[in-house]
Amino acid sequence: MKKYNMIILGIGSSIAPKEYYLKEAIKNLEANEKISVRKISNIYITKAWGGIAQNTFLNQCIDIETTLSPVELLLVIKKIEKQLGRVRKKHWDDRTIDIDILIYNNIKINTEDLTIPHPYITKRNFVLKPMLDICEDIIINDKKLSQWLSDINEGIEIYINKEGKNV
Repeated sequence: MKKYNMIILGIGSSIAPKEYYLKEAIKNLEANEKISVRKISNIYITKAWGGIAQNTFLNQCIDIETTLSPVELLLVIKKIEKQLGRVRKKHWDDRTIDIDILIYNNIKINTEDLTIPHPYITKRNFVLKPMLDICEDIIINDKKLSQWLSDINEGIEIYINKEGKNV
């Protein structure tokens, strides 16, 4: 029996139709026979982060299992982003879809193409809040997710709950 890994992905969109892009990204991930989506967070609306994008974002996190390595998963993600019209002009610019590997078990990777855990988890409320929807209050850099979130819990509100209802 193959060992399955638990991964938390962050998904965001700032170009309309934002909700469509989030759903299509998840649908494309689920279509891969080596990926199983376990949990999906609420969708949150947030201000752009990084000072480049102009539009607000819809963000959510998903918990997946996979037999893919982190690098193989990154290749699948990049292909899905391209299929959904992602164009990389400027870093942190508006985009149809952005899929980030936030956590891949306890693996630590720091290469030019991939950093795990994601370096900005503890600085982004639009990552922390949806992560708490789907996973335990895990410890990152000696603090619980909820503690990191309480430090920056501003400008985030729920947009669509897990049952697909606007709030």
